Amino acid sequence: MQNSNLYYGYFPDFSTPTLLFFGDGEALEFLQKTIKLLSANSKQYSSSNSSRFVPINEENLMIVLNEEKTGIKILDRKTLEWNIPRSQIPNITKRISDVASSEKAQHDYLDIPGDEAEVKISIGEYDINSFRSV
Repeated sequence: MQNSNLYYGYFPDFSTPTLLFFGDGEALEFLQKTIKLLSANSKQYSSSNSSRFVPINEENLMIVLNEEKTGIKILDRKTLEWNIPRSQIPNITKRISDVASSEKAQHDYLDIPGDEAEVKISIGEYDINSFRSV
């Protein structure tokens, strides 16, 4: 069985700057498990560690446990950093799991109050082909 891709990208021109993750239920469960493992094993994870993370705009994503600074940081033109406080891991992973198990199109927001950019997860609402240039 082929693993499902988890697509992600940063879009500063959405109604609010947004880090978007989308894919099928299996792909979103992969994101949920990655964040859970991050809280158990280390303090940071790079999307380049797995071919299942597929960038829409060719950016690398670092997911980092950080109690002081949360939210999305643009480190350079090709690197994003999503900082998550450890205390928010249970809430974030539950919300991802809820969307992943949905049988209909659905989305949710994972950003922490006060963040300057939204973090959105989605199932059944986006198609990677709509982001690819023809």
